[in-house]
Formats: sequence, structure tokens, C-alpha cells
Amino acid sequence: MQENRYLTDLRTGAAGAVSVKYLTKPEHENVGFIGCGAIAKVMARGTAAVKPGFKARRTHAHAAALESAKAS
Repeated sequence: MQENRYLTDLRTGAAGAVSVKYLTKPEHENVGFIGCGAIAKVMARGTAAVKPGFKARRTHAHAAALESAKAS
């Protein structure tokens, strides 16, 4: 059996999307992300699939990582 980080990240993003879909109200527009790594990216993609037009609010302990994430 192969451990595949990409699939693990996708599963995590999908789980986050399910929680956003069922635990938020339609009028909720903002979604917060702590950290800006691979998991935050797949969480944002998953969120976009279930809540188009959401506004992402990101924070990270290192300013350079936050600026890099904003650029992507």
C-alpha cells in the first residue's frame, strides 16, 4: 500500500467542504484559514465547490508565507 500525501490532502479538503456545507448558513460569506500551506489550499478549493463566492480570511505565523499565499 502506498501512502500518497496528495490524496490525503484531497480527503482533508473534502472533509472541510462537507463541514462548510452543512455547518454554515447561506448568508455566511467569510471563511477563515489558519496557515497557508497545502492543506489550506485544498480546503479553499473544497470550500469554493460548496460555497461559490466565499471570502477567504487567512493568517499565518510568518508574514512571508502569508504574502506568498496571497499572491497565489
